[in-house]
Amino acid sequence: MLALSVPAFSDDELADSASNSALQDDELAQGDPVTYENIPNILVIAKPLDGLEPFETTYSISSRDREDIERFQPIDVFQAVRDIPGVSISGGPLIGGKKFNIRGFSDTADVSVELDGVPRDFEKYRFGAGVFIDPDLLGALEIWRQPSIRITPGSIGGAVRAWSLNPNQILEGGERIGGNVKIGYGTNADQKRYAGSVVVQPTESAGALVAVSKIQSDDLTLGNGETLPNSSVDSESYLAKVTWTPMDDTDISVSYQGWKNESLQPYDAFSGEAGAFGNLRRDVDDNTLALVATSELTDWFSLYFSSGISSTKVLDTLLISDQSIASPDSGVITDNYDYGSKAFRFESVFSAPSQFGFWTIYLGIDGLNSERDVSRVRANYGANDPSNPNGFNRFAPPGEKSYWGLYTLAELSYSFVTLRGGERRTWYHAEALGGTIDKLESEGEATSVRFDNDSYEWGIELSMPLNITLFYNYVEAFRPPLIDEYFTEGPFSNCLFLSPSNICGDKYQPEEVESREVGASLLQSLGDSSELVVKLTVFESDVSNVLESIDEVANEFVQPGTEDRRGWELEGELYISQFFSRVGYSSIRGDQYLDGITRSTLYNLPGNRLTVLFGLTFFADRVETGYQYSKTDARDVRNGFGPNAETGLQAAYDLHDAYINFWATERLMVRLIGENLFEEEYELSNGFGGALGTSAPGRNFQAVLSFNF
Repeated sequence: MLALSVPAFSDDELADSASNSALQDDELAQGDPVTYENIPNILVIAKPLDGLEPFETTYSISSRDREDIERFQPIDVFQAVRDIPGVSISGGPLIGGKKFNIRGFSDTADVSVELDGVPRDFEKYRFGAGVFIDPDLLGALEIWRQPSIRITPGSIGGAVRAWSLNPNQILEGGERIGGNVKIGYGTNADQKRYAGSVVVQPTESAGALVAVSKIQSDDLTLGNGETLPNSSVDSESYLAKVTWTPMDDTDISVSYQGWKNESLQPYDAFSGEAGAFGNLRRDVDDNTLALVATSELTDWFSLYFSSGISSTKVLDTLLISDQSIASPDSGVITDNYDYGSKAFRFESVFSAPSQFGFWTIYLGIDGLNSERDVSRVRANYGANDPSNPNGFNRFAPPGEKSYWGLYTLAELSYSFVTLRGGERRTWYHAEALGGTIDKLESEGEATSVRFDNDSYEWGIELSMPLNITLFYNYVEAFRPPLIDEYFTEGPFSNCLFLSPSNICGDKYQPEEVESREVGASLLQSLGDSSELVVKLTVFESDVSNVLESIDEVANEFVQPGTEDRRGWELEGELYISQFFSRVGYSSIRGDQYLDGITRSTLYNLPGNRLTVLFGLTFFADRVETGYQYSKTDARDVRNGFGPNAETGLQAAYDLHDAYINFWATERLMVRLIGENLFEEEYELSNGFGGALGTSAPGRNFQAVLSFNF
């Protein structure tokens, strides 16, 4: 059954889960009446709990709980999911330059990111996805590697859902007040980390948490021994959260999370090098306020509601230099990016037995409004700048977008078969703002874009003997252009010389994708506190209406371009008493046909990757140690540009990481982590236009002390 989160299991429940599931299937197959007593609870989209399963057995959703996140002490949310098959990182090496790459989808809009149910929204040239989330303040992460009608529309590559810490993840049983203090040091870049939290739970039903985190570092040392200039970090993160359980099976939380950073950085955050744009002073201020409410009102009816606002402000002060676009003539250039979003989601889940089997019906409505204000001021010109009148930047125009949608998804389980089908309708609107309006109106072109879209999803699951489940999932999705893509003017526009304004606007059609996956999973109990879970998935995604293929044919605008991505993934997790292991493998291939016929290379595909983790706990679980090996195969990159461009290879590489965590006292945890132990030199996936990326960070040793009080 497709569910976003699963309940926390005790060790005994976890060990018995496979046998209990098989028993239920046998009882149903023998014709016993379908009752609430022999059907598992239905869960809606809810805040994740401790004890998350590592992955769904019939859908491409992987989870990482608090324990997983803390194991290797990741510096950002991207590092926290790097072991999940099909998930890689584009850009870097700083957080401002990183994007999630899921099954080869890496554009800013391809993968939606949510924090406590609130979608994040940010776009900027040669920048990352604007995901400023501190792992020290996270309680759980979920990665959806296939679209769904139940997630943010436009997410043709999937979604990343981050959930902030809960008070009960800090307090131990029976405590009313407590907290945690953490101090860490990393050898690469002289990295210093500080984090602390205070939790108050005056009653069983109410709790409050305040947490802060700070990271400071010098410039990074790369695998080749060189130092990456202007890569220092000075960031601060904040979390305040209140939780309330007014009645059994009903939870309400209000959270605020903020992130700030001020440092000297390259303009090109995506590559992390000064390049042709020079360096700048970058100030980032990111904030999210969220309300989440979940309620299982009865055994057959559940509700979920989330609402929130987010804002991301990036202030770039471009310094005068030979490389910079800021010159003595222009003076210092100030770019101001101000994003604000409001969003909500409401979902109800109805579940009931019938003579035909057990029904589960999801009904949902969601919506978002997002506005960005962008300005550029050259100090020597001010408001009279002929290139940027009143601060208007035609290459990065302001704009507004919004959507609201309705969806329904029904599941029917009978005997060993589960059928699923649903539909989503989305109404979308994008609006030009600022100087773009004047430009479009002067040419008699539309200043806004409106369309609606119908997307479908269906699947089938077959519960076979030996606790094997076969599954097939089909999903349709769409991806509207970004504000930049809709309304940019000049050399960055795909409609240069195609329209009088040189702006695409309503000439664009949204990209569309058909995603299919088929696979098999095994959930096998191996005895007391032992379990094996394995899943094999083969997937294919076909994209049509590729934006950069827009052209005018017989006085009509067409987008003949297509893309295809295909591959397979393996996930596995094994628990045997004090030993555990996790394995992931992903392989992907793909092609692009901009004219619908001629094949070209997709340069945003990651290399095939194998990741294996071995871990062991001993001394009554007071000590845990582990080793992780990751092998990434070579991938295609672009050598040169224009008609003489050729396809080259980014070399394969191996990474070795290890850790040991132990309780020095009942309340003091010591963590020792080694990353890239053998100083492997390799490149990041952040080259301009698909070119070879920059050198990645080198070896790093971390020591972290964590004290609970």
